[in-house]
Amino acid sequence: MSQLINRKVCLAVIGVVIGSEVLWKLFKKVRKHLRQSDLEVNQVLFFPDNPMTAFEVPSNKNSSISKLVAVISSCTKSLDLCLFLLTLKDMASLAIKLMQDGVRVRLIVDHSNIGISGCQVGRLREAGVRVVARKQAGLMHHKFAVVDGRVLVTGSFNWTSQAVVSNNENVVISSNKDLVEPFVGEFERLWEENMQEVQAMLSRGDW
Repeated sequence: MSQLINRKVCLAVIGVVIGSEVLWKLFKKVRKHLRQSDLEVNQVLFFPDNPMTAFEVPSNKNSSISKLVAVISSCTKSLDLCLFLLTLKDMASLAIKLMQDGVRVRLIVDHSNIGISGCQVGRLREAGVRVVARKQAGLMHHKFAVVDGRVLVTGSFNWTSQAVVSNNENVVISSNKDLVEPFVGEFERLWEENMQEVQAMLSRGDW
């Protein structure tokens, strides 16, 4: 009788072990799928937004600028901005807030636009954001951002109020590595080309 009970106990234990292994494998597959879904980003935004409601962030969650702000706000480690022009005060404020929360924020901008009406570069510099101003024969005409090294934001969109509410503009947002990695490389290339300015930041303790 005791042998029969022991046998049943053993079979029950084996069943639990096998069942646990099956469940664990299933859990790992589901978790992997969920992680991939969470990481995968592919989105297209079009402007202009409705000028009456565009800047009602975050209440107007359907506006393109609200969706763009949401992507930038998701940043936790690093935000690399490579922008021809930056006069959009709300986006500059967001970059400063992220930096104050511990995010490494870097900006590359075309030198010709520094000092124009509404330019936010001086404000960002004063707040402690690392800024490189490109001086070159042609324009530093890029308009892209890389969030945490894994999400690309790029398109025709200049970071200006006019682009938000007046211009026909587009923004492509993607976490596709084949798209993101070349932009990461381009940012680092341009940043390193301005090593003299970067060294000046180091000497001032702005790193």
